[in-house]
Amino acid sequence: MMYGVGIRAKLTLMTSVLIAAISLFIFVYFPGEFEERAMDATAEKARTVAEMTAFGAEPMLVFGDPLTAQDLFAGPAADEDLAYLVLTDARGDVFAAHQLDDAENAGFRADDGESNDGMVYRVSVPVERSGAALGHLHLGLSLHTQRASTTAGRRAVAIVSLVVFALGIAAVFLVASFITRPLADIVHAVEGVAGGDLSQRVTPSTSDELGELAGSFNRMAARLETTRGELQTANRELGRSNTELEQFAYIASHDLKEPLRTIANCTQLLERRYGDVVGDDGKQFIAYASDGAKRMRALLDSLLEYSRVGSHGGDIATTDVGAVVEQATESLATVIEESGATVSYHDLPEVVTDAAQLAQVFLNLLTNALKFRRDEAPRVSIRATRRDGAWEFAVQDWGIGIESAYLERIFIAFQRLHTHEEYPGVGMGLAICKKIVERHGGEMWVESEAGSGSTFSFTVPDPTS
Repeated sequence: MMYGVGIRAKLTLMTSVLIAAISLFIFVYFPGEFEERAMDATAEKARTVAEMTAFGAEPMLVFGDPLTAQDLFAGPAADEDLAYLVLTDARGDVFAAHQLDDAENAGFRADDGESNDGMVYRVSVPVERSGAALGHLHLGLSLHTQRASTTAGRRAVAIVSLVVFALGIAAVFLVASFITRPLADIVHAVEGVAGGDLSQRVTPSTSDELGELAGSFNRMAARLETTRGELQTANRELGRSNTELEQFAYIASHDLKEPLRTIANCTQLLERRYGDVVGDDGKQFIAYASDGAKRMRALLDSLLEYSRVGSHGGDIATTDVGAVVEQATESLATVIEESGATVSYHDLPEVVTDAAQLAQVFLNLLTNALKFRRDEAPRVSIRATRRDGAWEFAVQDWGIGIESAYLERIFIAFQRLHTHEEYPGVGMGLAICKKIVERHGGEMWVESEAGSGSTFSFTVPDPTS
């Protein structure tokens, strides 16, 4: 595979290899074919001349008159390609000859074909009379002219092959450039869009598939630019709404504390000053009012804490999760000791996060694990797993568990599955945890079955991955 090589280079390279193969075929095949045909023509010529001369040599052998051979050989000897002519009698003795030395050098008595040095083509035909062999006529044709012609032909074919190769490469380069130039423009525009410049557009230079691709890209870029503008507007509106909501929650919770404090103080004064007057029923009502004020104050504190998650967080820095969990368990030391609980954790990593908010997540999850327990001593396990560019933390308990129908509901603010008398609280702990995790770009979920305990998991992205 040619990774990292442009399409134009690939087209040029592959087509050049094809053109080179064709040029090589032309260079190898055609000269060989030409030489073979030239040799066939030479053999045919040699045999034809030899047979005609042998026909004329019959009377010479019959009458034993070698002097007339010069007249017989004069015609063939006029051909500049004739190397030799030798007439032998029935015993194989030389009867008459033209260029006998050359004939001896060419081995004229050997079988038909090229001489050992490849410069003479020899052929022998019988001289017969009424079916009786009178002798043989041996003829040799020089291959010098044919060899020179073949060499010139090879040279011409080589030149043609080189010209074809050069013109083919030039044509391929031009065609590849013509084809890939619009594609290069599209690639440049795509890189610009990938870099965030959605204003990139491509001017279609052809009406073929590349032109259609350019048009499709322009429409896509326009839609992306429009969508990004809409998203930016929506994000600004959402940010403004979130800011206003946080301000409202902060102001509401802060301003409501003052009248609640007044109510709590008044109920305490009422109990101290008029406890004997109102009787037992009155004292109970005062206790209800005081407890309600305390619960309302707890709700407002939780609401204030929830509203501050996004705007009042600490610095994001490398945090030792083991130290954070140890801090959370120390805060719950009394509850852990009184309940006989065991909290196990080991090999917890370092992550980039807000240490105080991460401690709040573990504190809330551990508090729930210790609160929603069965009659036996609670057991809690904390573990971490590296997965998909993030650290996944799991807090597992073996408490009362949660029915599957409520697994999503428990992360909503002020949602409770039990009465205040069964399990105290305001229903904000998990909502705060989820908001903290999402502030860090992670996710939070729970796996649980009623009576079988729960496993709360959340992720913290790892910027080093």
